[in-house]
Amino acid sequence: MLARMLRFALPRETEAAAFEHLERRQQPVEMHSHPDHQLLIPVRGTFTVTVRAQTTGVTPPGAVLVWANRGHAIECPRGPVELFAIQAAPEALAAAARMQGVEWSAPASGLMPLSRVTALLLELIRELVLHRDVLKGRGAPGPIADLTYPYFCLHLVDRLRREREHDATGLGSRSAYVERATAFVAANLASPVRLEELARRVGTSPRHLSREFQRELGTSPVRYAAGLRLDAAAKRLRETERPVKEIALDLGYPSVPRFNAAFRQRFGCTPLDHRRRGFAAAD
Repeated sequence: MLARMLRFALPRETEAAAFEHLERRQQPVEMHSHPDHQLLIPVRGTFTVTVRAQTTGVTPPGAVLVWANRGHAIECPRGPVELFAIQAAPEALAAAARMQGVEWSAPASGLMPLSRVTALLLELIRELVLHRDVLKGRGAPGPIADLTYPYFCLHLVDRLRREREHDATGLGSRSAYVERATAFVAANLASPVRLEELARRVGTSPRHLSREFQRELGTSPVRYAAGLRLDAAAKRLRETERPVKEIALDLGYPSVPRFNAAFRQRFGCTPLDHRRRGFAAAD
């Protein structure tokens, strides 16, 4: 039923700079427009989109939806960028919005930003790339493409809705650099964090990354990482019976005394005292 409702709202054209052939773009793209909405996703590097003299920067893991028939120009101010684009028919996204009860209208800026492209959205796009001949109108949709495109539209509208609701709270979204840095730290708790290395990994300068962390999280990258490691240690102390030494070594501390000192400074007690309190609370 869902596929049947959106079946004839396929986009009229689709750019082919996709996962199987990422385009390395550095030259600016002159002002132009498309009859369909266009989702622009950088894979590496940063680009800017200009609509009506308003310029917006886009960097991984974010993206931006350019509204149909809106003139826009693209530039790569920091060197080559690898990106791909996928078209989304206005009728399809409007139908997806109606099905979810989402108010769907042209944004004043002509742009709808996404702070994060989800794994599910990327997977749906991968499937669409495999069926791009269908999207170009060169054949009848097969059973997979016939379902993938509607779900892509539904998920994209849902992500944009969540983004708008999050912005409405006044909290805003974390910058892409902070998002990537915090994700890297969480995935590498056993590795001591060096500011220079962390900044290099997320594609910015140490000074800029420090400023972004201070503005958004109220602390430095190194202190954030240290706090995350100690929070993980406290959780393991409460939930397991592993020796303190093993927990300290697993989280990258060179010695138990160093771990004990850092733990006491953060929590006001020793690791063993924290464990006892946790077990007592559980009883």
